[in-house]
Amino acid sequence: MKKDIDDEQERTAQDAFRAFVLSKYDSFGSSSAMIFRTSRELIYDCREMCEPSLPDVAKVMDDLGFKSDQFCGQYTWVLYEKEELRY
Repeated sequence: MKKDIDDEQERTAQDAFRAFVLSKYDSFGSSSAMIFRTSRELIYDCREMCEPSLPDVAKVMDDLGFKSDQFCGQYTWVLYEKEELRY
């Protein structure tokens, strides 16, 4: 019974995180929209919407086709912001 509850909470966190990521970022785009975020930074950014675990973040990002790269010595996700910069 407890395992079922844990599985449902995990799916809910993943679904909420997936919605958050899809609303703000694309998995490809122009280099001017490219940003780098660690999994912990993404968890912090969505903290008011959901509380995914690090494995949840990795699974959702992989499922959505986001790439990862080494940036300044840290393993980061390569994201492309959907909202255009305003100058």
